[in-house]
Amino acid sequence: MKKFLLVSAFFLSQPIQAEKWTQNQYIQEVLKQSPELKKAEEETLQGSSRKKAALAEGWLPAVNADARVYPYGQNPQNSYKFTKWKTDSDDISYNANVSLNLFNNLKDYWAIKLAGLGYKTALQERASTKNQAALKAIETFHDLILKTQNLTVIKKDFEMRQDQFELTKGLYKQGMKSLFDLQKTEVDFYSSELRVLSIQNEEKKAKARFNLLVNRPLEETVEIANNPAPLEQKIPSFDDSLKTALEARPDWLAARFRADQARVDVRKKGQDLFPALNVKGDWNWQNRASFGLPSERFGIPKTNYQVSAVLSYQFGLGHVPQWQEFTIARSRLKQAQAAQDELERRVKEEVFAGVLELERLQKTLAVVAKQIAIVKESAGYTQDRYRQGSAGIWELTQAQQDLLSAQLEEAAALKEYHLSLARYRIAIGQNVGSKE
Repeated sequence: MKKFLLVSAFFLSQPIQAEKWTQNQYIQEVLKQSPELKKAEEETLQGSSRKKAALAEGWLPAVNADARVYPYGQNPQNSYKFTKWKTDSDDISYNANVSLNLFNNLKDYWAIKLAGLGYKTALQERASTKNQAALKAIETFHDLILKTQNLTVIKKDFEMRQDQFELTKGLYKQGMKSLFDLQKTEVDFYSSELRVLSIQNEEKKAKARFNLLVNRPLEETVEIANNPAPLEQKIPSFDDSLKTALEARPDWLAARFRADQARVDVRKKGQDLFPALNVKGDWNWQNRASFGLPSERFGIPKTNYQVSAVLSYQFGLGHVPQWQEFTIARSRLKQAQAAQDELERRVKEEVFAGVLELERLQKTLAVVAKQIAIVKESAGYTQDRYRQGSAGIWELTQAQQDLLSAQLEEAAALKEYHLSLARYRIAIGQNVGSKE
């Protein structure tokens, strides 16, 4: 037992390794915690329930049953004779009814059609919300990577400038460097320290945003798994990308379904301007209160059934509100069609911009990689020459600045590439929040 406790104490005393987040793991956790996506999920459930309710109301019969008695007062079922708190079993009327709409002027058809389109719209809006939440997660994930990489680069630059300052102090004492060189390296050293403080603050804010989206303490440590460099891939043409977008993009499909809803509503409101035909079938079981008399005297069979047909039409001023409703429905259809046209323009613009941006960033990454290889070699060569006294302070400073700029440009380009790839996939209707 003592040995077990010692082993347990040893393992408990070991530092717990923080979980390393991959991009996909972070996206899935953000989607799980997203309030916007939860709201969209509830809207989808409501749309599903409305569709089921419309189907049930259109196809299922209505069943009703009731029992009626008048224990006090003038009883309308018994020739209005006065009853004073007296009820016998034959003073109660029972009724059961089963009613089925056989045709109600296509009202059930329109209701089912509108509910079905509403559910399809809710599904597409949920998919669009999911993509936007995933894009926000990708942006936050790579922003933290960028700030962490920037902090690493700036710290290395700070250490290099600190070493350079110490080296220059030694050379100054030996008479190999001037006072200007010494003061220049000291100013650069302090400037680098200020950059470290600024980037540290930016990194802490990026970490807080990262933790906020997954409901973790804002200052909790974040470990991110090695992010693989983007692979060079063939980018589809604009025409192929646009075709894919107009077939699969959720917000475009939602706009199309909203236009279809408005079109159905115009037909429904237009039909209300004409005579309405309603046909229904009824089956009844009735047991009227007999008040001590034989029930046969009333001439109503207990079980009866009938099919009724009613043709109705509203004349005169009743047409005024119906016509106005029809006018409003047509206006809403034009609005929905205009919104669809506006969205189509935006889809074309976003797809075109996405293709161009990906092409640019692929070329940018290739150029930056060559640039870094050159400036690393140049910075090392200049550093050696400075130690030997054959290079001046301006030449060294410029070489160090070129290296710092190239490293920061590479980190920024990597972030922009991942974001542009996600935006392009969203623009053509792909699901960036799926588990990969």
